[in-house]
Amino acid sequence: FATGSFDKSVKVWDATTGKELRTFAGKAGHQNLVLAVAFSPDGSSIASAGSDNFARVWDVPTGKPQVELDLTAGGTKVAASADGKLFAAGAADGTVK
Repeated sequence: FATGSFDKSVKVWDATTGKELRTFAGKAGHQNLVLAVAFSPDGSSIASAGSDNFARVWDVPTGKPQVELDLTAGGTKVAASADGKLFAAGAADGTVK
């Protein structure tokens, strides 16, 4: 499972052991609170959104962001389509990209 954190990171955890497997953060990551995360259906990507007004799509195997989307307000929701080809991000001002 994945979590977003007030420490500006997205983390992936092993659900069986509770062990942290990977952290997505740093200069290429969120620069403020992470408020939403969602896996792609196949688990190869994670979308995240935060109060830094950005949404990102991360490549799980490499830990690097694939896409960065500028939002008009803090990102509060992210979702992936059933086929994993599309991600949506919702912002606090009601916009969706």
